[in-house]
Amino acid sequence: MNHRYGYADVSFGQVHYAIRRHTSAPGGATLVLLNPRARSSLPMLPLFGNFERVIAIDIPGFGRSSAVPNGPAMPDIADAMAECFDALGVVRADLFGLHTGHKVAAAIAARHPARIGRLVIAGRSHSLIPEHAARNVAMQAVIDENQPDMAIIRMEGRYADEAWAPRDFAEMFKANFNFDFAAAMCAIAVPTLVLEIASAREDELYGRQAHRLIAGMQDACAVVLPQIDPTGLLMYVGVETMADTVNAFFARKS
Repeated sequence: MNHRYGYADVSFGQVHYAIRRHTSAPGGATLVLLNPRARSSLPMLPLFGNFERVIAIDIPGFGRSSAVPNGPAMPDIADAMAECFDALGVVRADLFGLHTGHKVAAAIAARHPARIGRLVIAGRSHSLIPEHAARNVAMQAVIDENQPDMAIIRMEGRYADEAWAPRDFAEMFKANFNFDFAAAMCAIAVPTLVLEIASAREDELYGRQAHRLIAGMQDACAVVLPQIDPTGLLMYVGVETMADTVNAFFARKS
């Protein structure tokens, strides 16, 4: 089997994951992919051959993972992901996050720094705005506009299958809106890549943000890639392009 699927038991319920093993990889390294779009993460699993294990995790409230109850805050979600690491036997991992997944990734790296080796934050320009209030306005505009990727997220997995999933979806977005993303990023000391997905429309509305986001960080760099896929099914920039860019960063920071 190329992939093994399973559930990790954590305090709030279960976290769904997919694991790809690369038995020829040296050193036993682990890469964790955090993405509310689990289906678009799966094609990336074979593309990181330098990692013995590549694990795609459905973040809480999305895909097949349970929702965090009682109005979760991003630190709570970070703690739940640390429990998931424990259940999977992951002591330390490199971490990739896209969209809400990159907020979760930042929270983990800030709250559990000993668990993270290197970090990749990937997102469209609107989601990387450092100023908290301005980012929230931009994110709400994208949600309200119901762009193709948002429409597909709403049709996927739990959202389509379970009557209470829209509430869980909304709770995760509430945690995202309440999270001081830029402050968490400034607290991160591990090598970090901010990968900005740029489009002509967002250039006009918001401008490029990655260089502003990393300005207060200790060890961070930025790369801008053009959006070619508005649905997100191909990771917005192309699956291979995304993986190649991330692998190049890991090669420089090895």
